[in-house]
Amino acid sequence: MGERTAFGDYIENLPVRLLMLFTKPLPARARGVVAAWCARRVLRNVPHLRARVYDNLGQVFPDMGSAQKAQILDGIATNLGRTFIEILHPKDLLARVDRFTWSGEEGFSAIMEAYGAGKGAVTLSAHFGQWEATRAFMLHNGVEVGAIYRPLENRFTEKDLTARYATFGSPLFPKGRAGTRALVKHLAAGRTLGILHDQKIDDGLVLDFMGQPAATSPMAAELALKFKRPLVASYATRSPDLSSIHIAFDPPIPHTTAKEMTQAMNNGLARHVFAHPEQYYWLHRRWQIRNPKHLEQLAAQEA
Repeated sequence: MGERTAFGDYIENLPVRLLMLFTKPLPARARGVVAAWCARRVLRNVPHLRARVYDNLGQVFPDMGSAQKAQILDGIATNLGRTFIEILHPKDLLARVDRFTWSGEEGFSAIMEAYGAGKGAVTLSAHFGQWEATRAFMLHNGVEVGAIYRPLENRFTEKDLTARYATFGSPLFPKGRAGTRALVKHLAAGRTLGILHDQKIDDGLVLDFMGQPAATSPMAAELALKFKRPLVASYATRSPDLSSIHIAFDPPIPHTTAKEMTQAMNNGLARHVFAHPEQYYWLHRRWQIRNPKHLEQLAAQEA
């Protein structure tokens, strides 16, 4: 692959800038409709993206028919388009945060109590529903949640999105050594950290996720253990009519071992995805395993 150029990045980023420009004068509800329509056109008509969604669905739901997969594909696109436009226009989401509904007093209280004690917490979510809604909700309740993010290769898209992520809580920590050092200082200072824990990591642990082996990062659990912080997951689900968002806080994950806690993270997310598969980001290569040690481990288990 050739070296990235500013001009190439500009052209690649142009659809994002045009979407931002076109939707700027529209009311928030209309922005969501436009973005969802665009996302459905893309997922329906770009073969490799459609195939990736169908392959992932087939791995978890082997008996699922093509009609149901197509229906879920449209749901994924609708949610993804709306989430993306809400990130591009973050004031839309922040303006609605006082109308979010929520449940899970035990998990929410654990975060608030840790904040009140000056210790902070490690919070979890995933690419499910409106994944920035919890950080917006916590900010509304006086707790700013810093977040880990994966830097994008496109310099313009990176600039556009990170500036908007920061409106839901800062600081932001890019994945990598420098970001890890900064987030460790952040937790040591008694602040709260947010992690989207559903992406694969080749040198992670091979654990069960939705009935299939998946390479999973134990970092969230390791940080919670190291700093003696509560580990709390929450997932923001859109209502069927897309008019509201409900945040469900799971109970804090008990401190045991990093492996057991990470498996509990996977189990918790799986419950939400099984309940609302159309709201999960099925485009990740979540079940791709490439590490030779992991492949040997799986082969030994099957022998």
